[in-house]
Amino acid sequence: MPDSGYVLLTGFEPFGGDLLNPSALLAERLHGSEIKGVRIASACLPVDLARLPVEIERLLDGPSPRAIVNLGLAAGRTAVAVERVAVNALDFNIPDNAGQQIRDRPILPDGPAAYLSRLPLRQSVERLRARGIPAYISDTAGLYLCNACMYLVLHTLAQRGWDIPAGFIHVPFILEQTAQQEAPRASLPLDMLTLATGILVETALAETQTQPLRQVLSSTE
Repeated sequence: MPDSGYVLLTGFEPFGGDLLNPSALLAERLHGSEIKGVRIASACLPVDLARLPVEIERLLDGPSPRAIVNLGLAAGRTAVAVERVAVNALDFNIPDNAGQQIRDRPILPDGPAAYLSRLPLRQSVERLRARGIPAYISDTAGLYLCNACMYLVLHTLAQRGWDIPAGFIHVPFILEQTAQQEAPRASLPLDMLTLATGILVETALAETQTQPLRQVLSSTE
């Protein structure tokens, strides 16, 4: 990874029998580009609970990025979902790519109950909608690997004292992925989601923080 002056943008590998994960494709599309003079450094995360924390630690092994935007697929959603909160819980409806189906377990046994996003949620949604992109603030990132990713990234930032914008975005399937199916699933065009990702990164970089970024919910507070 670059030493400084970059945004970390991640997606996930395919899972659940799909051959493509739009989040990885979006991250790959923006890799190496610049937004507001800041370079995008992209990575594809594993859908594997054992490997995910190791990969997050590797990606954050060095100087702090300017911002972190994590992307993931949410099948069935019809708009870009800007996630508000990550909870310290795992409850998989399907196995991960290593075949593990975790039920009713914390991500970190001694971790806080939840972390709030550090992204400018309202501004992000407003700017997406202003460009004709359907978007909303979501109050659940699920209990699968996307939620785990958001929680682990925000936990790492809290532990290191890195006050940077960071959070998770769920995207639907891409239209090109579902158009030929007999029963097409909810989707948006790839170009629209690429534009949306750029807007989200730009908004994260542009927003000045007007309150402390220690956005933690713990079971003792």
